[in-house]
Amino acid sequence: MKKYLIALSLVGLVTSSCYEKLNIAPPNAITDEQVKELLATADDETIEVILGGVAGGLPTEILKNNSKGGALEYRYGSYFGMLPMRSFEGNDVVFGQQATASGFGRDEYALTDFRTANSTRNYPYWEQGWVWVTDANKVLNVVDDKTVGNNATMKKYQAWAYLIRAYAYNWLVDNYQQAYMAGGKDKLGVPYYSYYNPAQPYQARASLQNCYDSINKDLDKAIAGFTADGSNGFTEAKDDLDAGVAYFLKAKVALATGQWSTAIHACDQIIAVYGAQFMSQGQYVAKNIPDATGKAQYYAVNSGFLSLAQNPECILGWPLAQTKDKAYLVYFFNTYGCCSGGSGGNYARIDDRLYDKINENDYRKQNFWVTGLPDTDYEYANGTSTKILPYSNLKFACTVGTGGGTDPSQAKATSFFTDVILMRLSEVYLMKAEAEAQSGTGDAKATLNILLAARTKEGATPLTCDSYTEMKGLSALEMVQLQTRIEMWGENGLEYYNNKRWNKPVDRNGSNVHWIKATTLTVPNMALQIPEESTNYNDLIVQDN
Repeated sequence: MKKYLIALSLVGLVTSSCYEKLNIAPPNAITDEQVKELLATADDETIEVILGGVAGGLPTEILKNNSKGGALEYRYGSYFGMLPMRSFEGNDVVFGQQATASGFGRDEYALTDFRTANSTRNYPYWEQGWVWVTDANKVLNVVDDKTVGNNATMKKYQAWAYLIRAYAYNWLVDNYQQAYMAGGKDKLGVPYYSYYNPAQPYQARASLQNCYDSINKDLDKAIAGFTADGSNGFTEAKDDLDAGVAYFLKAKVALATGQWSTAIHACDQIIAVYGAQFMSQGQYVAKNIPDATGKAQYYAVNSGFLSLAQNPECILGWPLAQTKDKAYLVYFFNTYGCCSGGSGGNYARIDDRLYDKINENDYRKQNFWVTGLPDTDYEYANGTSTKILPYSNLKFACTVGTGGGTDPSQAKATSFFTDVILMRLSEVYLMKAEAEAQSGTGDAKATLNILLAARTKEGATPLTCDSYTEMKGLSALEMVQLQTRIEMWGENGLEYYNNKRWNKPVDRNGSNVHWIKATTLTVPNMALQIPEESTNYNDLIVQDN
């Protein structure tokens, strides 16, 4: 094989084995232009050798940690640690109980400063987004349209990079400006960098409108790349970036910007492939399977929220059976966790105001423990026990992680090692119904009825918007908002971002479960300030307030 030169931007990302295959040494790295010249005429084997080390990792880019968690550790050093923290900063999730609550999540639930420019809870959100932008741009530097041509391998890599960059900028504007439809339309977004170069000039904040325009352009390019071969662009692998993931994000962005027909169209592309493949009652509701000693056991491999094999509606997720540092949703929400529950009841509970709005024939209600509560339902091997409080969630209950299978001896040892689900079909139906309700086109209630029928207890008459007594008198949009809160409870910080988008403040007054009620959070204060670590070296960045 000829001796080729690899671009400087790829150094440190291309593996040593790649250099060996190309018969070069990393110190010989030169320019992106030379790499593009090589790629333009290379065969697929050479393309894989050159790009595999940097672009091949893009499907797991969302799992990549930032480096700014600092003293806050994995709560903020990981994307999947930050999302549960967002869930604690809302109305529907309660953090443990006042008498014992301490440790991770307690300050977030108390709405302790997380938005100001010098807050240690702020900068990791900023840095996480730029980690993704940087890695996507490194790929896009060398897989431009001219270089890619009609090569299928490079089209895939290019589509992945466009999708990750769109995901990154959407994350940044979601956190660092008011929602587009709730005060942010004419405000500033974030600086926009379309290529990678450590020496490029600093940029001022682009308008929020321009940020969304760029996000949409990237998503359209990603979809075009995924479908360039004439297929629908969907793959069977749940941990792959494909057209389904791009359409999912397209729908989210369209909802954020009031592009209702675009949101409906994007959702319809996913529904055309997935149909109505929702989790069954057995996959959705946590199962207590006592071991030989009578101790309660909850096996992740039985749960659609913790096991990819049990979730037919998963659009994007990862099999992380032995990767504790990514399964933080379980870590912070798990009723039976050795930290979350065993150290004093610091697990997540549902606000009674939402619980009371779940219909008795809706099996989702069974994932919250309200009556018949024993004080020592589960005893750990070391003799300690967990007290289960009223309204505790079982949605993410786990004593044996996916890595432990159904071996009860693995209780506690693997209880945080589970698979991760980021995008699922239920949210697609909810997004479509919302766009229909907002626009007055289509039939939002008919779309909701499909999901409600799937969430009806076995043996009961299928629920509909009209028979769901707790929704009597609600508008179609209010029905969608309620069902989104119920279906997506505790998942991916979604309530926080929806509250911001729906212009709904955090107000816990009237709750019988919340124990911090005096502190409220207004919608404008849900947007973070640009961290001072960035404004200190980029004087083009201005704060909104």
